[in-house]
Amino acid sequence: MDQNFHQIMDSIVNSSNEVSRAALMRRAALLWPEVSGSWLVDAPEAFCTLMYAAVSVAHVPTLAQLAIRAGQLWQDPEGSADERGAVAGSLAEHASLPVVSSALATARKAGVRVAVLGGRGSYMWAYGENGAQGAFVFPEGNGVEIQWFIDGRHNEGCLRGRRVQAVRTARNERLAEIRHAFLAAGWSVLDKFSTRTHTPRQLSVIAHPPRPAR
Repeated sequence: MDQNFHQIMDSIVNSSNEVSRAALMRRAALLWPEVSGSWLVDAPEAFCTLMYAAVSVAHVPTLAQLAIRAGQLWQDPEGSADERGAVAGSLAEHASLPVVSSALATARKAGVRVAVLGGRGSYMWAYGENGAQGAFVFPEGNGVEIQWFIDGRHNEGCLRGRRVQAVRTARNERLAEIRHAFLAAGWSVLDKFSTRTHTPRQLSVIAHPPRPAR
C-alpha cells in the first residue's frame, strides 16, 4: 500500500497533463487513509489536510491544481508555494504556522469539510458549485479565525432575495458545528456576528488553542 502511494505521488510530480494529474490525485486521496508508512507520521498538516480535502472534490481542474500543491509538498514541504496549485483549509503562507496547523488538524479529525481555493487561472470556476465549499483558517492574534465558504464566497455581499437567507442559515449552521468541534477539542471559542442584519448572521469563529498542561 505504501509503495503504491509513493508511486502515485511520484507520478503526480512528473505529470504535465491536467486530466492525468486529477486522476492520480483522486487515487492518492483515496489511498491516503490506508497509508501506514513512517512518512504518514511525519507528514506536514498541510499535506494531510490537502489529502483529506481532495476526497470531497469532483471538479477535474481543481483536483489537478490540488495535485500540483501535493506534489510540491511531497518533494519539498518547506519550499515556496507554486502559485498554480490549489490550497486546502488555509493559504500556503499560513499553513506551517503552528496555530493554523493545529486548527487544521482539529477540523480534519472532527470531520469538518475544508474549503479548497484554486490557484492561478481558477477565476473561471471560482464561484458557484465548483467554488470553495467549507472551512478556511486564517491566523488571528494568538489564535485563528475560521470562515465558512459557500459557492466560493465567505460572505453574502453579492447575493439577493431568498438566496441570502438560505446561505445565511447554512453558514450559521456550519459555523455552529465548527464551534462545537473546537470546544470539544479544548479550544477557547468566540462567535463573530454581524451587527448590520435583522436576523443572526455569523461571520466566523475565533478560536484559541488549549493551554498547555502545567
